[in-house]
Amino acid sequence: MSSKDDRHDDMLPSGDPGETLRGRAEKIARGKADFPANLDDLSPEEISRTFHELSVHQIELEMQNKELRRTQEELNAARARYFDLYDLAPVGYFSVSEEGLILEANLTATTRLGVSRAAMMKQPLSRFIAREDQDTYYMCRKMLFDSGEPQEEDMRMKRGDGTVYWVHLSATVFKAADGATICRVAASDITEQKSAEEKVKIQLDELRRWEEVTLGREDRVQELKREVNELCRQAGESIRYPSQEEGSIESEESTK
Repeated sequence: MSSKDDRHDDMLPSGDPGETLRGRAEKIARGKADFPANLDDLSPEEISRTFHELSVHQIELEMQNKELRRTQEELNAARARYFDLYDLAPVGYFSVSEEGLILEANLTATTRLGVSRAAMMKQPLSRFIAREDQDTYYMCRKMLFDSGEPQEEDMRMKRGDGTVYWVHLSATVFKAADGATICRVAASDITEQKSAEEKVKIQLDELRRWEEVTLGREDRVQELKREVNELCRQAGESIRYPSQEEGSIESEESTK
């Protein structure tokens, strides 16, 4: 009887969480192969035990199925959070190989560049850097991989239609599970900031230019007033700009 009990125990799943359901089902099938074709050959106790074991196994499968559904729901929720945090972030994110090829890019990056994700994969990130800033990008990458220290630079990126926009690029490196060195790049759009800075620069340049012109004219006016006063003296007339004379006297005294 004990040998038959052992045979029935072989039908039960091992309970090993790492074992697949198919593997466990195959064990059951192999156990069934040892059963007599006719249930009449089994004792009532053996039949009862067998049905009990099958009922327990059915409940176990139902519990596993519920756990699988729960895990799937958690996975879907995690994917939704990943989509919100990564794909919908206000910053463009890239994962770039040590050779400079794009391995991953979020939705913000592809939208701003106007290029599909599929068309972007395995393409050099330098392809999307404006020609004027290629040297800046090259030196940024070189310093990043040489030192391993995070790097930051302002540069222009080129969209699929050829237009450009300014980004503040932040880059770091890390080791992937396979040992490969990966560069993570965050590109924040600073076009409006650069535009505002350019407007301020233009206004400052204009103010300096007017200041230079105004100062030059004021000096010339003062000089002309002194010349007029001198002509008046030579003609025996009263000077026309006494304040200019006072200014000259004060200037002479301060020199002394």
